[in-house]
Amino acid sequence: TRDRAKGGSEGRKAQSPHGRRCTIGNFLKSYRLKILSGGRKPRTYDAIEDILIAFNAAIGKETPLTAVTRESAITYIATLKKRTGANTTKTTKENHFIYIQKMLRASGVNLFEEGDCPKAPSGSSEDIRVYSDDELKRIFDAASDYHRMCWKTLLMSGVREEELTHLYKRDVRMNDDGSWIIRVEGKPELRDWTPKTHEERNVNIPAYLGKDLVEFSKRYMPNSPMLFPTMPRHGSKGGK
Repeated sequence: TRDRAKGGSEGRKAQSPHGRRCTIGNFLKSYRLKILSGGRKPRTYDAIEDILIAFNAAIGKETPLTAVTRESAITYIATLKKRTGANTTKTTKENHFIYIQKMLRASGVNLFEEGDCPKAPSGSSEDIRVYSDDELKRIFDAASDYHRMCWKTLLMSGVREEELTHLYKRDVRMNDDGSWIIRVEGKPELRDWTPKTHEERNVNIPAYLGKDLVEFSKRYMPNSPMLFPTMPRHGSKGGK
């Protein structure tokens, strides 16, 4: 707006393809600043950049963002919805939609309506259930030792479910100072599994949870290297 008010070459620059690219650049710059401040992870920026470059190529590199039509945007989203493969989950598609919409809105362009977005299966905050302490106690009292330790670990560590199912017994460790951690790291031997966004880290846990997990690992399938292996059933070897 300031550039247009100034007129002259600066005003023309805002309407040029270079000005459009600066709009995308400014949007990305805002995320770079969030990364520097610790509010975002570097891989988030890389993902956003890939999303916007792909969208830019689809609508035409020389198309100013203010000239993007609903038809062209919806055509791109419709193509995105039809993509299949390991790297095109519903969550991934929703992320594409979210960041494209954020960039357009930052440029004063609001094209999408309810239902345009490829919805991820996670649902909304209405799907979140908060259990009272009494409810949790009843659940834990009724659970098997295996499930009780699974749920207790999720509750007290905050690790993701996929991270929990890929834990080795060795990942529960006591530090030299007596504190306990769960080490979350990639497992190349388990189908090259890595944590979400490759976020390898140490998760601090209460000492009594660490001790409980060590005792549990000695009782439940002690010969398995996994912390929470499955029991053999229906002819399977178990241990996953």
